[in-house]
Amino acid sequence: MKIKKFLIFFGWGLIFLLVSPNFSFSLISTETYEEIKKDFTPLSALIIGIEDSKIIIDKGRVQGVRPKDIFTVYKRGKKIVHPETEKTLGFLKEIIGKIEITDVEENFAIGRVIFQKEPFPVPTPIERFTDLKILIISETQIPEENLFLILKNTLPESAVTFNPHLKLKDLTPQYLLSQQYDMVFVVEEDIVKIFNYNLDLIRYYGTLSYKKAITPSAVTTTQKVYKPPTTGVFSINPPTILGKMKGEVFQVEFADIDNDNNPEMIYFNSQGLFIVKIKGSLLASYTPKTGKIVNFSIGPSGWIALNIFDESVGMRSEILRYTEQGLISVITNVNLILNFVDYTARGVKDTLIGQTFDSENFFGKEVYILKRENNQLIYATQLKVSPDYKNIGSAFVDLDGDGSPEIINYTSDGKLAVYKDSNIVWVSPYPVANHFYEIKLIKGKKGQEVVKKIVYPLITPVTADINKDGKLEALFVSANFPLESVKGDLKYVPLNSATSQIFVLGFEGTYFFRNLWASQTGFITGLGVFENGIYYTLVKGNYPGNVESELYLSIF
Repeated sequence: MKIKKFLIFFGWGLIFLLVSPNFSFSLISTETYEEIKKDFTPLSALIIGIEDSKIIIDKGRVQGVRPKDIFTVYKRGKKIVHPETEKTLGFLKEIIGKIEITDVEENFAIGRVIFQKEPFPVPTPIERFTDLKILIISETQIPEENLFLILKNTLPESAVTFNPHLKLKDLTPQYLLSQQYDMVFVVEEDIVKIFNYNLDLIRYYGTLSYKKAITPSAVTTTQKVYKPPTTGVFSINPPTILGKMKGEVFQVEFADIDNDNNPEMIYFNSQGLFIVKIKGSLLASYTPKTGKIVNFSIGPSGWIALNIFDESVGMRSEILRYTEQGLISVITNVNLILNFVDYTARGVKDTLIGQTFDSENFFGKEVYILKRENNQLIYATQLKVSPDYKNIGSAFVDLDGDGSPEIINYTSDGKLAVYKDSNIVWVSPYPVANHFYEIKLIKGKKGQEVVKKIVYPLITPVTADINKDGKLEALFVSANFPLESVKGDLKYVPLNSATSQIFVLGFEGTYFFRNLWASQTGFITGLGVFENGIYYTLVKGNYPGNVESELYLSIF
């Protein structure tokens, strides 16, 4: 009898070990599971307003709402009446749509419609992460079933499926749509990634420790590059590292600012603007009295245009000049977005242009050539530019050799475009603009703020005759950061999750582009050409916190 009791106890103990997430073998930590359970707990809310295509709900940051949360929209269906007492027991719920949260405020949030059967009345009840269809897949060799059990318990009204045979590479948005999946949970070693129906990454859980850095000689890239057969051969030596320093650099330009026939490195970070000699000492530094630095550009003879944003008033840009005494502020409080450009395509950025500041869109509609008179800026000529022109990261380059420069600029969706007479004549097939540092234009009363615009210190394309055929090419940077949509939810930004690559853009009867060498781990934040050398900076680590910046040189 004692033996029978022991066997029964042992059998139940074995079942407990197999079904309890805390005791089964798992690559995912208990803390990660707890975080997922917390974030995916169902939440009831109401649609309280509809403005244009924006859906306003009555729950916000205080109640735990986060961007990319999915709410199911219901209407009251058939009334349920007790057949004997004739009392109303309730109503059936009928799904009439789904919304995805885009902006979260303190006590309300804004979403967009991703599915709708009929108009949403106001008010209308909604439920977070309810009545969804969820797919779980594992990229590891050991199937991870704990997540399945947790989601089944946390989201009892959703259909959760674990498919041990599927991998992320097998999925497409078309497949998810055909199977009506709303979300995909992907288990990878010690992390869990969550994608929406369009395979956009919306959540990231687990360790964010460094992956092994990819060196320039052993790098993979998933980007397909168009290589026309008529273009010349670009003979570029592999980049070599010149040095490292602790801390981040948000933007870098390279110029011989002290006229010693050697390039200096000009950069800014959270402490201010700095000029250092490569493998040398600090020449000068400058910290604005108010506001945050957005970006800067180097002009002739030591002039620097420094764009500064003050949340209370707008732009407080300044014109600085480097002298033997250091950096001197010559003109202050300029309510324009400034940029030194090579307007005449002579190889010298000696023309200062200014774009008006718009309190709703940041970038205004008017752009002027500016002149300095008695330490004041005056409007000289208004320029005709495209409606989406941005005076940050833009360059004037005569690529097609007709004597009239094209304008290279970033589009609103992050692609790089070439404009001729305000018309797009070439655009990159995918977005290339990305950064871990950002300036937010925020509007609204306290507690009701809305982010109107996010601005990055985008890298200005630089020109050089890379293949020495007498024609100028433009070098630009492409940065791919798969965690962009969720970086606001992270305690720090894992810069090593990004990959960056330098491309050359040229013209031989048509515009073409190709990569100079393989991609590297981290964010490239600065790019410059001096004589026959390409200089660039690469930032790695966790921002803010443990960050390291590297300086590279490639000879062509």
